[in-house]
Amino acid sequence: MKERYVSASTGNDTYQGTRSKPWKTAARAYTALNDGAIGRGDRIRFKRGDVWYEPLLSSSPTLLGSVGSLVIGAYGYGERPKFVGYKTATDGAWTESTPGIWRIDLQATQADITYTGSAGVTGTGNIDVNVGFLMVDGVCKPQKRWQLTSAGPDENDLGLVNDWDWYSDNTQYLYVKHATNPGAGVEIAIRQSGTTGASYVTLDNLEFLGWGAHGINIGSGPDSMKILNCKIGWLGGTQLGADIDKTRYGNGVQFWIGASNCLTSGCEIYQCYDVAYTLQGAPTTTAVKAWAAVNFINNRVHNCSQSLEFWSKAEGGVVGTDPAAGMIDCKVTGNEFWGVGHSWGTEVRLDRTNAGVHLLSYYVELQADVEITDNTFDSARNYYSSYAFETTVFNTHDNRIYLESGQLIQAQQVQTIEEWATYVAVSNRETDSQFYVLPTALTKTADAAALTSARINRALNRETAIATGVDDVVDTLATRSFGAMTTLSSPTDATYYCKIATWSILSDYGSAETAFIFANGGEAPTITPAFGTLYCTLGGPGGSGVGTQALTIMGSPLEFSQAGAFTADCFSIVQELADTVTHTYVYTLWLRMDDEYSNMTFTPVLVNYSTDTTFELNTAPVNQLTLPSGTISAPSWGWKTSESGSDAPTTTPKYVGQEYLATTTSKWYKAKGTASSADWLLLN
Repeated sequence: MKERYVSASTGNDTYQGTRSKPWKTAARAYTALNDGAIGRGDRIRFKRGDVWYEPLLSSSPTLLGSVGSLVIGAYGYGERPKFVGYKTATDGAWTESTPGIWRIDLQATQADITYTGSAGVTGTGNIDVNVGFLMVDGVCKPQKRWQLTSAGPDENDLGLVNDWDWYSDNTQYLYVKHATNPGAGVEIAIRQSGTTGASYVTLDNLEFLGWGAHGINIGSGPDSMKILNCKIGWLGGTQLGADIDKTRYGNGVQFWIGASNCLTSGCEIYQCYDVAYTLQGAPTTTAVKAWAAVNFINNRVHNCSQSLEFWSKAEGGVVGTDPAAGMIDCKVTGNEFWGVGHSWGTEVRLDRTNAGVHLLSYYVELQADVEITDNTFDSARNYYSSYAFETTVFNTHDNRIYLESGQLIQAQQVQTIEEWATYVAVSNRETDSQFYVLPTALTKTADAAALTSARINRALNRETAIATGVDDVVDTLATRSFGAMTTLSSPTDATYYCKIATWSILSDYGSAETAFIFANGGEAPTITPAFGTLYCTLGGPGGSGVGTQALTIMGSPLEFSQAGAFTADCFSIVQELADTVTHTYVYTLWLRMDDEYSNMTFTPVLVNYSTDTTFELNTAPVNQLTLPSGTISAPSWGWKTSESGSDAPTTTPKYVGQEYLATTTSKWYKAKGTASSADWLLLN
C-alpha cells in the first residue's frame, strides 16, 4: 500500500508526496491517479486545517489495480481538510458601472487580480461567471436577478432593486447593487462541484463548502464508492443551463443513474439550494440503467430546500417494465432530517411552494425499490412528502415524522398530521411510522439557529411543549442549564462531584433514555482536554415495586492527566424513594489539583422518556466533596478508551480493539487480545 500526503500550507508539487515532503495541490494528487502512480488499495491524505480552493477530483479517474479501494482522507489534527469553491474579491476589484451598481470581472484570466480563491475553468457553461450566491461576512446574499434593470413588477422581471441584489451576465461580469463599494472579502460561489467520484474510491473526513453546483456529483457508472464522515454545505444556486431559463440548481450528494454498491454515511449535509441527497437520471443506453444498492445511512441533514429526491425516466431504449432498470435494493435508514425549507435556497426560489419537503419524487418511470425506514423527519416548511406524476410507492415505514398542527403530510393528499391514521390507510405509505404534532410557530422561520434551538427545546420538553413563538423558545432555553459545571474559587486540592440531571420515575413502567456529549478542558498544560459520550437508560420495575430500577450507563470517559484522578466512579448514580416516586440522579466526577482545575460541559443530544417519567437538567451546579448517601454504581459500564505514550506500549490491553498511539514515532497499535503487552499489533 502506498500513501501520499497533500498540504496546502507546507507542500510543494515538486516534492515526493511523503508526510515530511507533501504535495501542495489536489490537482497534483489527481495527476498521480491518472498516471497510475496511485491506485486501488492506496491512500491519499490531506492535511487537517488546510484549505484548497479547487475541486478534489475534477473528473472521474480510472484507477489501476484490482484489489481494495483508494481511500482519500485526512491526517494531522484540527478541522477536516476543506475544499472551497468561492472566488474572493480583492481590494480594488469593484468598479462602479452605474451609480450604485458595482461590477467585478470573474474571468479565469483575472485570478489573483480581481479575486483569489477558486480559479474555475473557462469552458462549457461559463462556470467562472455563473454565480450561485454571495457570502458577505458569513451572511448569505442569495438574491439573483435575471437582468440589470426591471422589466416589470413580477418577481421574475425585477432588476437590481435592493442592496445586495446581484446579476451575473454568464460572460464576464458579476453586478451588485450597493450604496458603497462592496470591498474585499466578498465570497462568490461559481458553477462548479466540490468533487466527482469514481469506482472503488472512499472519501473520508473531508469538507466541501461554497460550491455553486453540487457538493459531490457522482456521474454515471461508479461501483463501490463510499462517502464517509464528510461535511457538505452552502451549495448551489447557479443557473442550470443557458437553454433552461431561470432555473437554479445544486445538491449535496448526487448519484446519477448507473451507480452500484455505494454508501453515504456519517455525513452532515446542510444549506443546499436544492436537495441534500438524490438518485436521479435517465439512461442513454440499455447498458447503464439502474442504481443498485446505493444507500444513505446514519447521516444528519438540515436546512436544505428538500431532504431527499428520487426521479428516473424510461429513455435510451429502456422500458419502465424492465426488472433490471431503476432503483434496486436502495436504502435510506437511520438518518436525521430537520428544518427542510428553512434555508437560503428556499427563500429565493421561484417555486417556493414546491420546496420545503423532506421526501420528493417525480417522473419515476422505472422501478423504485427504495426502502426508507428508521429516520427522523423533524419540521418542514410545507409538507413531509410530495409524490408527483407517478403511482410508485416507496417502501416507507417505521419513521418518525414531526409536523406543525394542520400541516398536510403529503402535497397530493388532504390529510393533516392529526389525520395520520387515515393517510396511512389511503396512501399505503408510512406503515408503522410515528407521527407527532409540533408546537405552533416553531417551524415558520428561516433562522436556522432559532430552528435548531426549537429542536433542542422540544427534546427537553417532549412533543407536548407549548410555545407561542420562537422568542419564547429562546427565552425558555436561556433559563435552562446545559450542564455547565462551574469552576472553584478555592485553591483547595480535592476531587469534587457535581449533579448533571434528575429523572423521576412516576410508575412501575416508567422508562427513559438520554444521551449527552460531554467535554472537558482546563487552564494548565497538565489538564488533558477531552470529550466523550454518556448514554443512560432507565426502566421501572414492571410491577415488582417502585423504587428498584434497571439502569445502564455506557460511554467513553474523560481521562485526566493527574495520577489517580480517573476512577471507576467517574459517573455515579444516586437513587432516592420519596412519595412513591423514584428519583434518579447522575453525578459526574471532576477535580482541582495544585491550583489547576478542569471545566466540564454536558449537552443533551437525545432525551426520550415515557409520559410517566420526567427529566430535568441541573440548573444550579454545586460542587460537592462527597456523594450523598445511597450512592450506587451502575451495574453495566461500557468504557472504551484509547491510550498514548511516547514509545511503544508496554502495558496489557484493557480490551480487544483498544488503540494506542506512540507519539514519538507516530505509530498506531491495536489490541488483538488482553493477555499481555505482546497483544498490541502495529498498524503502520
